[in-house]
Amino acid sequence: MIELPPESGENAQIANRLFLQFDLLLGTDRGRGHGLELEVRGEPKNRCSDLTILLPESIEQLQ
Repeated sequence: MIELPPESGENAQIANRLFLQFDLLLGTDRGRGHGLELEVRGEPKNRCSDLTILLPESIEQLQ
């Protein structure tokens, strides 16, 4: 495990505002807020992003 500092309130506000804007622009199916774990290159292998925008084909894969 790698210890990380807590997220700042400002960062959370920015992610929430972006999430809402992308939701309005792209529809409610494509945006994901906190909680979507992604596999990435490097270490650590998994990350939980603040905001993820999915391709339409990725939505089908998550279901």
